[in-house]
Amino acid sequence: MDRLDSAREIVVEVIAGLEDAIEALMSAQAPGSTHRDISESSELIRSLSNSLIQHAQAIENILKQTIRDDD
Repeated sequence: MDRLDSAREIVVEVIAGLEDAIEALMSAQAPGSTHRDISESSELIRSLSNSLIQHAQAIENILKQTIRDDD
């Protein structure tokens, strides 16, 4: 285990979240999707965007700490 493992774990979490989101969003892209399907997808996209930003910030913090440790 090295100092970047925690950042790698976050990347794995993001990938899993994206996979789940893609599955959940599939109903909205279907020709028979309803207003509710698309509305729920929009909410999911907004939530996912916020989550991705938070994960990116966490990774950046880890990388900053790693750089400081290397000095």
